Amino acid sequence: MKQVIRPSFSSNAGKFVGQPKATEELHKSRWRFDPLLVPGPDRNQILYVRDVVLESPTGETAAVVYSINEVLNNWYVGLLAIVSGDSTAPQIRLRPNNFVCTPTLRWLGSDRYLSVQMSMYHRASKRHDIPFCIFDLELELHTFYPFKNPCATIESENGLWVVREWERAKAFRPHDGEIINPQNLRWLPWSELDRHHENYFAGLFGTP
Repeated sequence: MKQVIRPSFSSNAGKFVGQPKATEELHKSRWRFDPLLVPGPDRNQILYVRDVVLESPTGETAAVVYSINEVLNNWYVGLLAIVSGDSTAPQIRLRPNNFVCTPTLRWLGSDRYLSVQMSMYHRASKRHDIPFCIFDLELELHTFYPFKNPCATIESENGLWVVREWERAKAFRPHDGEIINPQNLRWLPWSELDRHHENYFAGLFGTP
């Protein structure tokens, strides 16, 4: 059965002895990622802090959304890190600055592509989008798939990338079953990730 990690969680975080606000998810994972060694919020100031670790299909890489916090009613966001190497002492492969995302993670059929759903707000236009960011770990590229419905994932089905929605408000047009062709997406190097917010709202990747 495929594991789908959705942005709604119960608040039952555990703790490590001797570590402030370390969670049960990190304790159970074989990936010994330490959120205290990377930039992020003060975890002791987060009432119910959460972390999510999703291992790649080969087990050689893992995606982590750490220091997850409830910012709106039943809406959770954290920061992203991609780690690899020895799971007992993993190395950071990628940790974009100020990269606020939901815990909705999917490996798209292999270790090469990772889909992460973002939470992005443009103050000037008061526009809030929930796009998917897709990482190419082989070529070190990234792209965005503009989106507004938080109740969705991108799945790998029979070699295709397919949008799956488990719920949809009437305000959102339907996307369930929509096939994403990576050849039709605009890919930028990881060096542009610090400008991901600016690039997205400039329309470089299209509009939802």
